[in-house]
Amino acid sequence: MASGGCSEGGILQDVQPGDETQSYTWDPTGDLDRRVIVFWSGGHATRALGAGARVVVGRALDCDLVVLHPSVSRKHIEVIGTDPPTIRELGSANGTQVGGRLLRRGEEVVLERGEVVHLGSAMVLVRSPLERTGESVPGVSSPMEETRKLVELVASSPLSVILTGETGVGKEVMARTIHERSARAPRPFIQVNCAALTESLLDSELFGYEKGAFTGAAARKTGLIEAADGGTLLLDEVGETSLSVQAKLLRTLETREVRRVGGVESKRVDVRFVAATNRDLLALVESGGFRRDLYFRLNGLTIEIPPLRRRVDEIASLAASFVREASAQAGIVPPSFSIAALSALRDYPFPGNIRELKNLMGRAVVLSRGGEIRPEHLRLDGARDPPRDAGAPTRLHDEVDALERKRILAALDESGGNQTRAAALLGIARRTLIQRMEDYGLPRPRKKAP
Repeated sequence: MASGGCSEGGILQDVQPGDETQSYTWDPTGDLDRRVIVFWSGGHATRALGAGARVVVGRALDCDLVVLHPSVSRKHIEVIGTDPPTIRELGSANGTQVGGRLLRRGEEVVLERGEVVHLGSAMVLVRSPLERTGESVPGVSSPMEETRKLVELVASSPLSVILTGETGVGKEVMARTIHERSARAPRPFIQVNCAALTESLLDSELFGYEKGAFTGAAARKTGLIEAADGGTLLLDEVGETSLSVQAKLLRTLETREVRRVGGVESKRVDVRFVAATNRDLLALVESGGFRRDLYFRLNGLTIEIPPLRRRVDEIASLAASFVREASAQAGIVPPSFSIAALSALRDYPFPGNIRELKNLMGRAVVLSRGGEIRPEHLRLDGARDPPRDAGAPTRLHDEVDALERKRILAALDESGGNQTRAAALLGIARRTLIQRMEDYGLPRPRKKAP
């Protein structure tokens, strides 16, 4: 079954192009109603759970929340909107497990926060709204713990996933976690940065090409979608793709087939798509910058990753991890933190999120020279870029870097990704081209067997 959205009534909908069925967006920091969420092989469903409400979960179409899986009984459990919520076993055939214990017919159990209920092969989670705060609420798991719990649940499903969040929050890490926790873990996990490539280069990277498909295509090249067969493909910065590439992605998602550029035959592929973006895809849909049908194909479930300023309790452990990593690379004993340094880190808003924290720790290890890390080693006052006056000129070396990156992309585009030919077009050595590509974070085209 294709990834799809689910109605408020809880029946999974197969989304066709142009269908405006709303998929469920998991926002761990939002003020949403308490909801019952069910995952099973092939789909998911959700329904609001008001105070005192009763939601019957089962396979029968007259249930409040319909689970289309044979391991679930017609009337399996009832979820009651108490505080905390309660479930009641309705006499199912395959049983209901909570905390590893099989419930008796008619037994009622109060659920701990975040506790997972197993109905045959389906999983149920009751999600409660969290306060908008960077601090943990006593007795309540943090926003990131809620996000990780949902990632664990969705990993075992076949759903396509959209990961949203600010730059540097760890979307790639979450995508890799989804892959590693799934049955696809032994197969490839492949990532492509859609914003780092021109339209034609992204097209050939994703779909591959046949020999002679364009000037410079001296041999057949396998695309990244085909290379990810059986595994997971992360479309990073998916909001930056052109409408023409979006159309080809939609066709692949609908048919589960891929056709190389210049090819006439299609090849079946089994790929799970995970998309990541720091942009508002729905706003892009409304403005015409992103295809509505592709959005609903990708959006089996949207998971928003909270920014680091709302995950204050994680800062110390993350900082320590990055310090150990930087110290190992430098061949020194990891320094400790002063209380003042830890306090400064907790008070800092981290506009660059985890990526910024990692860079700060690398710098602190160097500046502390093996001693205790103190506030002056963090240099948080200079971590923010100084505001630029409106109309102020860009620094000269920034302009040069932008021009050089643009010329490299153009040469790679013209040569079909052939680095030797691209270097010749630029008048530089191939070794120099590779170094420049690494400096600008441009992925090197991979050689593939024909």
